[in-house]
Amino acid sequence: MALRWDHRPGGVSVELNGKQSVLVFDAESQKSGRSEAVPLAPEAVELLTPMQRGAGWVFEPMAMRGGVPLARHALKIGKIISDIGKKAGVVTDAGSGRTATAHDLRRANGARWSKRVMPAVLKQLMRHAEIGTTMTYYVQQDARITASLPAESGNTRGNTLGDAGRRMQKTPRN
Repeated sequence: MALRWDHRPGGVSVELNGKQSVLVFDAESQKSGRSEAVPLAPEAVELLTPMQRGAGWVFEPMAMRGGVPLARHALKIGKIISDIGKKAGVVTDAGSGRTATAHDLRRANGARWSKRVMPAVLKQLMRHAEIGTTMTYYVQQDARITASLPAESGNTRGNTLGDAGRRMQKTPRN
């Protein structure tokens, strides 16, 4: 909800400029104390481009009744997402009965992108300080996940080897 079109200290802003569109995290908004630009997914660019303005907030949440803007400091997005997860019955841990949270959305986003980009790119998208975090939580995939990847990833109908693996199998051994 703190996403802006213009740069402000301590904030996050959007830069839409064609092929190099990014989110810019100001140094004051980062644990590291450094400004950081993170690439935007093409789907996000497509969503945001028609809304683009020169300044101000990207999203203006409105009250359900009366259509008046809500006070940003009063919005607790994590709580709202948790409440939605609870009401929808989206259980993320059957043992404890825990329901979906904002962090679950982050993890789902990381898992989705782990199948589409190289680990170094995923590290940047997830804003991890160390590649080891990315490798531990998103790149070490279960064999069933790898087996279910679409054909464009090199996988074909249950064959997890892909083209490179098939070429290796056909290479005569000395």
